Amino acid sequence: MTRARHWAILLLAAGLVMALAGGLAACGGPADGALPPPESPPSPAATPESAVAPVEPPATATLPPTAASSSPPATIPESPPAPGGPPVPDAPAPAATATSEPAAAPVESPTGDPSAATDEAEATSLLYDTYDRSGAVAEPGHYAFLADPADPASVVTAYEELRDGTVTALWIHTHDAHGVPQADLYDAVEAGDLVEWRQAADCFVRYQVTAGPDPAAPTAYREVGVAWMTYAYAGCTGAIDPNQSATLAWGDLPNLGGPTLTTPIVHGSFQLIPENWEGAIESHEIQPPPASTIAAFDAIAATWTDRARTEERAAELPYWRTPRLPEDWQLLGAGIYRAITPYGYVALWRGPRGAEVEIDGAHADSKRWRRIAATGLHVRHTLVIAGRPAYVHYRPTDLYPIVGVVYIYDPAMDAEYRVFASGGSRAFPDIDTLIAIAASLFEPPNPP
Repeated sequence: MTRARHWAILLLAAGLVMALAGGLAACGGPADGALPPPESPPSPAATPESAVAPVEPPATATLPPTAASSSPPATIPESPPAPGGPPVPDAPAPAATATSEPAAAPVESPTGDPSAATDEAEATSLLYDTYDRSGAVAEPGHYAFLADPADPASVVTAYEELRDGTVTALWIHTHDAHGVPQADLYDAVEAGDLVEWRQAADCFVRYQVTAGPDPAAPTAYREVGVAWMTYAYAGCTGAIDPNQSATLAWGDLPNLGGPTLTTPIVHGSFQLIPENWEGAIESHEIQPPPASTIAAFDAIAATWTDRARTEERAAELPYWRTPRLPEDWQLLGAGIYRAITPYGYVALWRGPRGAEVEIDGAHADSKRWRRIAATGLHVRHTLVIAGRPAYVHYRPTDLYPIVGVVYIYDPAMDAEYRVFASGGSRAFPDIDTLIAIAASLFEPPNPP
């Protein structure tokens, strides 16, 4: 199959990548000394049911230098699977569990300073002992999740509904299961905050607050608008047990993933699983964009004949967002490369001493492709960037010139953005700077 070619990007030379392919297939990650190129899920048809297999390194292509760059040829990752392929069915989830376990320990930050990521996180965790399926929520320790906050009868009754987008509101009594008043805490909740509902280490959902409560509401409960962001599903399925206690944690929540992950989690459009996980996982799905988006994209792609070399020209590309970079960084080019991003763009920036950043933005057609959270050589863990689910993939040693990869999912646009860099630690500052660049994609002059 002919693949689109594009200019030099941020990966190891093709020969090194291919030499490491055998090690990656054998151990669930690349051989010692090389961070793999940014992941792209293979075709669903090639994935066996419920298999948690290592991901083979993607095929590569090369492009001769252009007038915009004198860099030698470099490798590019294979594109995600083409929209329209059938989803891969996985084994059904196990029955609900009532076993309460402590939360997984927080993971270290990419910089090696645990406090920078999680250890300073402070959350207020409150015990509630009754899931009120009546919708009354009139007694201490009662709470309920609703599909329609205007209809008390819309209380959801299945664990799956807690995490599939059905829930839009949480009703929670102002007194917890111990009878302690918590109204002051709830009245300070604002849109953008996070709350985690948890029954067990393998049964929880993190929600983002979409609307804060009304302190003047004449009810014994507070109504909080919510939308799911992250969940663990392996430990609960079927009908919600109304008598099973749960905690609701408000505030700064720890990142998830890395070697401490003990159960699969879904975070936005991403899925992280523990290494050597043998249980069920959620199915990978291909979701093409709406027909109107495809038509609009095809119309632009038909007339796009050259790489953009200015931000003004690049802004015509679908899903484009302008990063905040130092003034001495240069846009080498941006364009449409359908073998890399079937519905999106690819852009390359260069800074001093050869440091480069590539940013890809595209429709999120691949949902819940599983990534291993830690292999011993590489680490992936969740982040929340600009209020959006994200994860970072990095190697916690400094042996090869790839700093890391940051992935962000934007629910409003149903789009994914991938930001990664090369040039070595001496050329590119650190992964925290890379995360800041990723966050700038959602700051002015970009749309919110």
